[in-house]
Amino acid sequence: PYPPWPPVPPSISELVIQNLDDIDAKFIQDRSMQLRMLNISVGELNFHPDTLSYHVVVPSETISLSLIPQLWKPDPSSQIQINGNKVRNGERSPLVKMKEMTDATDITDVAVVISRVDKTGTTTYNVSIRRNMFHPPPPSSPAPLIPRVKNRKSKRGLF
Repeated sequence: PYPPWPPVPPSISELVIQNLDDIDAKFIQDRSMQLRMLNISVGELNFHPDTLSYHVVVPSETISLSLIPQLWKPDPSSQIQINGNKVRNGERSPLVKMKEMTDATDITDVAVVISRVDKTGTTTYNVSIRRNMFHPPPPSSPAPLIPRVKNRKSKRGLF
């Protein structure tokens, strides 16, 4: 008796969810050549996957350090190299020796390269590390002061 209703269009939230799923699939696929995290053994590196260049200042007494890369999406066709040395995902790199410190411009550059085994693409993160010439070494702790007590005998005994 009643005419059929027109089909109900999808709600806005349903459309948004569909589009987000499509965007997420593409976004995650693009991240396969990116790092999720890059840690450094000395100093502080505020890492973000979309930032490709970093500057780190380490204490003046630093002789060497290592980096620990973690791929966003581990893939057997991807490999990581740090200054030309292959490094496994999530593992510590071989030690990177710091340049001799002669002035404030002596910078040690480290290249973290993610590439595909079939050579179809690469992503390079550059980390410039400078030793802080003006950062004094940590103070050595002084010997604790212990008062000397002399044994003196008096008529009443020891004081």
